[in-house]
Amino acid sequence: MMNEIRYETATKIFKDNTVNKDYIKCNNNMMEHMKHTHNTLIMEQIKYNTGITEYMKRNTDIMKHIKNTVIMEHVQSNTDIMEHIKSMAAKTDAMERVTINPVCSLSDLGPSLMNANAGFLLDSGASMSVTGDFRAIYSVPQAQVTLPDGSQLLIVGVGTIETERFSIPNVYLVAGLKTNLISVSQLDKRHGLCCAFFHNHCRVINSNGELVGGAILQENGLYVLSFLKVA
Repeated sequence: MMNEIRYETATKIFKDNTVNKDYIKCNNNMMEHMKHTHNTLIMEQIKYNTGITEYMKRNTDIMKHIKNTVIMEHVQSNTDIMEHIKSMAAKTDAMERVTINPVCSLSDLGPSLMNANAGFLLDSGASMSVTGDFRAIYSVPQAQVTLPDGSQLLIVGVGTIETERFSIPNVYLVAGLKTNLISVSQLDKRHGLCCAFFHNHCRVINSNGELVGGAILQENGLYVLSFLKVA
């Protein structure tokens, strides 16, 4: 009985003693030791108390919390994972700014989008952008490109298309090619552009949500680019 009274008295004195509490708060080592001791005692109690262990196993919410805590600690301590998450979050944010449906009529996008006599086709099946004739080229090791009909044509150069309505880098010059094909895959992977296809046109949008290109769907099912400015 006397021990209990002494313990309660000592506890009350400690609680009411501001100096002691402030000293402990300012002493990081002591605080860390108290946290560690507290956590260790809890863990020891859980390990040796079968009832607590079984209760935790049966309680899905507790187990999920423990798993999530361990995963989060691992993720936060792993720089590569954190950088990957940040990168994915940035891409998701950019994609959320891409309009799913047109917010205005085609005429509101300007005369450049309405003019479908560009001669450049937006191709979702092409692995690279190719043309049969353009202004700036430089030599590349010779290679061949296979057409849908199985025939092969020779790549003789690569360069940039530069006109009033077009600025498209990394376009391959293919000998004998009669059609200009701009690769959707290349625009995505090499230039970070998103092609949003609609029922009668396509918009090319950069990571900032800005419209940098447009194509009109023709009666033959082909999307003909009206303008495209790749930064």
